Amino acid sequence: MITIRQPDPAVVLAAWRDTRKLSRAEFCLAILRAGLVTPEEAVVAAQGQIPAPLTGAIAQMPEPQRNEARVLWAGLTEVQRNHPLVLLAGEAEGLDAAALDALFGWPAAITA
Repeated sequence: MITIRQPDPAVVLAAWRDTRKLSRAEFCLAILRAGLVTPEEAVVAAQGQIPAPLTGAIAQMPEPQRNEARVLWAGLTEVQRNHPLVLLAGEAEGLDAAALDALFGWPAAITA
């Protein structure tokens, strides 16, 4: 008899978080849909300006991390779910891990 073992949901979620990324445009749409930015802020963020949820988090960073984060945003094409800047901004906006997961497209019906 063959036994099929289901993967541990917590392991699946952790792996998803480590690899999940959105294009900058997809991320800007996600934060717009979540009500974290206005439509105007989403557009300028998609064009390379720092979006409102990241502004406060970046401002609290010490130098040289602050300037590095600003340069990183200006040049990035993808936003990683587990990037320290995303985690810091999520915390500053009061988003828990589940809210960040939802922002990055984790299906709500799946729980770890």
